[in-house]
Amino acid sequence: MFGREKELLAATAAYQRSLLSLGEKELLVITGQAGSGKSYLSQRFGDSVTASGGVFLSAKFDQLKQARPLSALASAFNDYCATLFRGDSGNEGAAALASELRSRLRNDDVFYLTKIIPNLVYILGDNCVGLNEGNDCVDAQQRLQFLMCQFVEVMTLSSSVSIAVHLDDLHNADDASIGVINQLVFTFKSTQRIFFLASSREGEKMRKMLANLDHFQVPHMQIKMDDLDELAINKTISELLHLPPRLARPLSSIAHHKTRGNALFFSRWMMSLCKEGLLQPSLSRRRWVWDDEEIRRTKVPDDVAMFFRNSIHKLPNDVQQALSIMACFGASLDGDLTELLERALRMQLFTPLNIAVSEGLLDKINGQYRFCHDCIQEAAYDMIIPEEKCLHHFQHGLSLATLYLAEMSQGEDSDANLFAAVTQLNLGGPAALQSREENSTVSTLNLSAGKKAMEMSDFKAAYSFFDNWISFLQKKHWQQHYELSFELFCLATKCALANGDFVSLKLLSEQLLKYARVFEEKLPVLYYSICALTFTAQFAEAAEKIEAILSQLGETLPEQTSSSEMLNIVEETLVRLENYSVRN
Repeated sequence: MFGREKELLAATAAYQRSLLSLGEKELLVITGQAGSGKSYLSQRFGDSVTASGGVFLSAKFDQLKQARPLSALASAFNDYCATLFRGDSGNEGAAALASELRSRLRNDDVFYLTKIIPNLVYILGDNCVGLNEGNDCVDAQQRLQFLMCQFVEVMTLSSSVSIAVHLDDLHNADDASIGVINQLVFTFKSTQRIFFLASSREGEKMRKMLANLDHFQVPHMQIKMDDLDELAINKTISELLHLPPRLARPLSSIAHHKTRGNALFFSRWMMSLCKEGLLQPSLSRRRWVWDDEEIRRTKVPDDVAMFFRNSIHKLPNDVQQALSIMACFGASLDGDLTELLERALRMQLFTPLNIAVSEGLLDKINGQYRFCHDCIQEAAYDMIIPEEKCLHHFQHGLSLATLYLAEMSQGEDSDANLFAAVTQLNLGGPAALQSREENSTVSTLNLSAGKKAMEMSDFKAAYSFFDNWISFLQKKHWQQHYELSFELFCLATKCALANGDFVSLKLLSEQLLKYARVFEEKLPVLYYSICALTFTAQFAEAAEKIEAILSQLGETLPEQTSSSEMLNIVEETLVRLENYSVRN
């Protein structure tokens, strides 16, 4: 951690203060430009947490993986559950977590959690099945936030060690995750063994979050990662090359001028000097040697992104292609999806990706490939011609969709593969369509993904799938595919209601009321419209609409009624409903 010793000490001190404090907890926020060393500082902080016996979880937000509900947070907690289940010290922690969750939550709530955090099934057992078919949209987002917060609280209370949660690349976080994070951060004072660390590029989202922390008086400390000055670079080179600072100063001056002190740029530039033979050990002089003038004459790109693009262009073609494919899927690619892509695209990926690992562009951790930095991912993604990016996404999604549908026909159904395929198809967009068969595939998968998201109570993600599906619809779809169109608009309307998006609800409702073939088919959307009126305190308008609907159904409401008559009506209604389940 050359040049960042003070920042690491400050982060560790904040962690210790937060855990030792009996009252207020402290949130740590690391900000800085791309390549300033935020992630590296967080990793070194995580090493110190685990070295002291704690647990370090990392939730990395990825702009290209927002289709899967709460993917970053869920991934971190999913890893924790997997580690807890196969722990060497027995299953006492897993048993405590399971017991506390079951005592706090209903069966259907537990079921929702297992849909978001799949490895929780191993801890809770196979009997954690809930009645989720109703997909209740009332307060769905609040319910999802509540369940995630309950899990975090139970996780910390049932753990015998402290837990640090790293919210990496928070500037890429989706709205659903931001909602959960806000609730966790503003209520985490009551938990004794948890510490939150957020890292983000500077921007509007981070400024808004810091303003909220100040407004609600949440204790926090901000570490701003500035570029390294020449003194820090000189100290780094001196330590790396085991040379006195005086001898390292000429190279330090060139390094600072070439990289402008960007930590990532500087480290990669130093590696390139060794690779190109401009910096090498001398056996006769027993030290590292270099030619100042030769290094000064080398051309260096204006920014770190261009530097990485040039580095990738020097690799074999199959490695370049593999990196571009991986970049389409975000910051990481797990082994299962890599194997699936090999089959879907009929090309090797493991071998070229392993070469990229040896070149220092990727990390390989537990079978998962990860870009060492998001700047490398951006460089690999930018190698694709801009006009062809949508086509690349669509073709990757179509290849995955073909395999997914084949596996589904054999009784296999992977949520991860479904969301990966749909995300790529939707990133491609309608412009990439080339046939009606492709349109049918997009429709089928968006419908499945939307329903899966509704099962998880993530109506925002579900609406995104349905909205993407609507963008793919062709003219006269109501006439040619009435049943499919009707189901799509009904589900989208329900999600719009759950999300409080009353503008979209009104537009979708108008379409349904216009094309519905019989009055009975209009009832669900009329119900959603009445709910919207009541949610916005328009009670008189809601009552008028209810009376009009009942009138069309042949029911009339008496202008006056006595208490006894009303009681009889209620009892009669209960008798009629006694043979129906809650879902019906």
